Amino acid sequence: MRVTLFIFAVLTVLCGIVTAKDERQLAANKDSTSCMSGGSPCFGAGDNDGYADIKADACYGQNACLRSGYGGYATISSGSCHQLYACANAGLGGRATVGSNSCLQDYACFRIGSGAVATIGSGSCVGINACKYLGMQGKKIEIGSNSCNCHYCCECLGDGSYVVPDNSCNDLGVDECCKSATEKGNKASATLPPTESPKAAPSTAPTSSKKYSLKLISIAISD
Repeated sequence: MRVTLFIFAVLTVLCGIVTAKDERQLAANKDSTSCMSGGSPCFGAGDNDGYADIKADACYGQNACLRSGYGGYATISSGSCHQLYACANAGLGGRATVGSNSCLQDYACFRIGSGAVATIGSGSCVGINACKYLGMQGKKIEIGSNSCNCHYCCECLGDGSYVVPDNSCNDLGVDECCKSATEKGNKASATLPPTESPKAAPSTAPTSSKKYSLKLISIAISD
């Protein structure tokens, strides 16, 4: 009798583990050609009541999309988020939307939209740390298409809310968004009001981005 009860208890636990795993898998919509190569490129994506929508040929490389959409929302379009930690923790407790063929190379879009909102257009953020830490903790970032394409190109914008228009900030320098990874250039004046963490899942990733005038405005963040 004791042996029978023990076996029943073990089977119950195992069934619970399998069910929990199936529920976690439902939190991430992954194309069959995504999340390939390297160690656990999509581990934890969409977990903790979050959601991750990962399109074809996205999330290639070691931990490329690790915990993307964890407790939040992440949409990764086709051909995006390649190489080491390229989009790891994107949309963690917030919302991150990445257009196609964006966020390429190591840490290109690491932790974007973590606790806030980040939108990356198509063909953008190509380079090591190109858009690292953007749109975090109550901030909001919008990167247009074909923008921020060099190593550290827009990393300096991680401390505020900014808009980068299409075809902009593809180099480092005084007349660009960033002079270096930590110093802003003359173009780093386009701002957006702060945002709260999103309450609903995002729609599909953007296919185009609007151009915004470069105008500095004050930002107040409430507790």
